[in-house]
Amino acid sequence: MTTNKLKTKITLIIIIIISVTIGASTWHSSMLFVREYKKVFKNEVFVIGESLKLKIDRLLALGIDIKDVTDFDIQCQKVTEKYSYIDYALVVDSTGIILFKNDPFQQYTHINDPLIINAINLGQNRVTSFFVARKKYYAFSIPLENNGGQPLGALLLGIPKKVITEKTSKLVIYSILFSFISIIISLFLITVVLTTWVTKPLLQLDQAVREIRLKGTEAFSKIKIKNRDEIGRLAYSFNRMAKDLKETTVSKKYMDSIINSMTDVLIVLDPQMKIKTINQAVQEMLEYEADEILGKSVDLLFLKQKESFFQGKPLLSLFESGVLTNYETTFKRKDGGRTPVLLSCSILKDSNGEIEHLVCTAKDITERKEAEQVLKKQTEKLAHSNMELREFTYIASHDLQEPLRKIIVFSDRLQEKFSHQLSEQGIDYLNRIHNATRRMSSLINSLLTYSRVTIKAQPFSIVNLNKITTDVLSNLEIRIEQSGGYVEIRELATIEAEPTQMHQLFQNLISNALKFHREGIAPEVKVYSRIIKENTSCLWTDVKKEYVEITFEDNGIGIDPKYHERIFGVFQRLHGKDKYEGTGIGLAICQKIVIRHNGRIKVESQVGSGTKFIVKLPVRQNKLEVSESD
Repeated sequence: MTTNKLKTKITLIIIIIISVTIGASTWHSSMLFVREYKKVFKNEVFVIGESLKLKIDRLLALGIDIKDVTDFDIQCQKVTEKYSYIDYALVVDSTGIILFKNDPFQQYTHINDPLIINAINLGQNRVTSFFVARKKYYAFSIPLENNGGQPLGALLLGIPKKVITEKTSKLVIYSILFSFISIIISLFLITVVLTTWVTKPLLQLDQAVREIRLKGTEAFSKIKIKNRDEIGRLAYSFNRMAKDLKETTVSKKYMDSIINSMTDVLIVLDPQMKIKTINQAVQEMLEYEADEILGKSVDLLFLKQKESFFQGKPLLSLFESGVLTNYETTFKRKDGGRTPVLLSCSILKDSNGEIEHLVCTAKDITERKEAEQVLKKQTEKLAHSNMELREFTYIASHDLQEPLRKIIVFSDRLQEKFSHQLSEQGIDYLNRIHNATRRMSSLINSLLTYSRVTIKAQPFSIVNLNKITTDVLSNLEIRIEQSGGYVEIRELATIEAEPTQMHQLFQNLISNALKFHREGIAPEVKVYSRIIKENTSCLWTDVKKEYVEITFEDNGIGIDPKYHERIFGVFQRLHGKDKYEGTGIGLAICQKIVIRHNGRIKVESQVGSGTKFIVKLPVRQNKLEVSESD
């Protein structure tokens, strides 16, 4: 059927091309012939007219007036008798009065057609069409002049139009007839050629394909096509393919052995959702014998029908996409127990697009589920442990404040009331107790601040860092004046963060830059930023993420590179408490804030050459990362 359609299409296309080509050629040849025929015929008539005109010119040359010429009707009659296609020969004056004429026009004395009168007076050879007794003529006008060159009238020869049209019509009819015969012959030749070169070889190929599909490669021998064209090469390639397929096709027993060696479950269903084929893994997992499950509904594999994969949305999704992978469900064993599996299915269709089979594979994920449960319990224990640790840190730090406050209060009272009774050494001891308790209070407050970074963390929001720095500089105004320092803030970005912690981060880093300055040199602090993009791993893919890189640069004492990691530890100090105030927890708080915001902080510094703290924070927070960090 396909070959016949192809043959019909090719034949139709070729016929159309030949018909258009022959038709155009015939029309062009006919028009060219008509034009040339008219041209030759016109010249011939004018030659006849000129010969008749010559006879009149001879009489006029003798000085005879044209009206005195006699018996010229006989000359006109001779012309019409000699040339059968000339119906009339007339001599008329410039006003259209007929002076001489042949017999059929004896009753006419005057020509009234304005086109002919105009042609007579133009003074040159002219062809004009007109009607006489409802019959169309071509009037060939040849001007007559006297010896002085003055126009006297014209010689008119009348030719019926049908003389030309009959001649040309015959040619057109013959041309059309020839074209039709040519098309019929071409159609016959095309049919024979297509049948020999195209149809028969393609039918052989089609028959060979059917044999392989119905009987297999074993029943196929070889296509015998002698063509050396594209179809011949196609047949040769088909023979090679069939040979290779025969060599590589394996037996059903061999395929069954491979399927039964699979560790994953393999189930093949028919369109009615009945189990048609299973492998050995099905019997081992579900504890069924083959005859207990083959031919049964697939609902047998599920504890409840509503839990079946082959119901509702999963099945609809399978029909829409043709494949569904890694769908978690549970199979029911023969003993009533459940086995969690990862199910994948695909649809096989026949040549008509109808569903023929559903091929399903299932992987036992019992061990994975057990591992997930263990991991979930460990995660819950770790989260609970972290919460207890946070609460303990907060409660312990808070409860330590009460005895410290009493020590501070009573040491202050002791100093006020009994300092005059104490020796110099006693007063020194009292001052040391006082200083130690205040320092202990400061350390506890710092520890509370450190723990609050996560314990009392607030939700993220849109934060304008320029506004943050304005508030920080307002808080540090006195310290800037006392140190004689200068803080330069350039345009900063707007990011998603916690405003309170951003305020604390900026205040800690700027106050440190003002505090650790070189003696005799006023501190200068610069804060500036830039937007950068980095590849960031997000689950299973890499994405471009925007970060703001904020640099806090000063001209202070600098930090030895060997301490660059140590300075971010809790209560880590590089200088004595007498020289620089503080508890040594400020940078640890900064690092914890930056980490909570899924950022990074690093230091670049050399002793005596100033310090740069570089903080890199995401412009927009990832919700999953935020929840994990909290």
